[in-house]
Amino acid sequence: MRRLLALCATFTAWTALGQTIDLVGDWRWTCCDNKHSGVWHITTQGLDGKFAGKFSGQAPDDVGTLEGSLAGNQMEFVRKGSIEGEPFEQHWTGAIQGDRIVGSLEYGEFTAERMPPDLRGTWRWTCCGGVHAGTWEIARQEPDGTFAGKFGGTSADDVGTMEGKIEGKRVQFVRRGAVEGITFEQNWIGTITGKAIRGKLEFGSFSADFVRATTRTIRELPGGGICFDPQTLTLMDEWLKEASPPQRPGESLRYEPWGRVVGMSRTGEIAAPPRPETPLSRCDWLWYHSTRLRSTNLGTLREYVDKRRE
Repeated sequence: MRRLLALCATFTAWTALGQTIDLVGDWRWTCCDNKHSGVWHITTQGLDGKFAGKFSGQAPDDVGTLEGSLAGNQMEFVRKGSIEGEPFEQHWTGAIQGDRIVGSLEYGEFTAERMPPDLRGTWRWTCCGGVHAGTWEIARQEPDGTFAGKFGGTSADDVGTMEGKIEGKRVQFVRRGAVEGITFEQNWIGTITGKAIRGKLEFGSFSADFVRATTRTIRELPGGGICFDPQTLTLMDEWLKEASPPQRPGESLRYEPWGRVVGMSRTGEIAAPPRPETPLSRCDWLWYHSTRLRSTNLGTLREYVDKRRE
């Protein structure tokens, strides 16, 4: 009886642990009415719910490490880092709702959304007990998880294009091609585990393992989801074209595409400087500086974009 009770207790504990929400991956966060944003990477998570990771480091307000714990759908972590040599520590707590986290820290509220795994790169696949094999390369992946690529063409059964979508850890794509002039279409459905995909198509099971990455950058930081909307950069360009920088009588100043002031000042012409050395996209660069980009006719860049997006 004791042994049976022990086995039941072990099974109950294992079942509870097995239901722990998997937080490992990339999460896009925004905080404090979009004043701060970026991405954090959760790299490890134990069966006890404890996890650790780091912020992307792609912007001054997106730095530091994180260590936390998960209980049910409630998560909390401590963020530690330094800005301009000054150390800081923050406490973040939130509730997980599917692929979204809503919570707060000391000076505001935050939201975070799970980013689809980045599948871009070369994968080696085998199918149907090793009867068929080859490679595929995913060259493009959008923020909503849709992706496209092509098979390697190393053999007659390694041809075609692929278009699909990632939803959580589930990946599905349609393969289209032609063999000896005969067109075909296949549906592949699999589950992502780390750097591997396991799944099925119409006539068997397949496995695919990640080989190497394409050249890539962390996706659209630190503007968060706002820079995934193509309308955002359009609105920014409207502001840059029409905004009048603060200036003195007799000056003729304007903003160039990266938000720097150019034109004629009292001391002479201000030429456009070279593109800033930054891994950020232009949208993210402008969004990071949007509260400091001021005008005498349209308010700040952030005020303009926020108002137009309402």
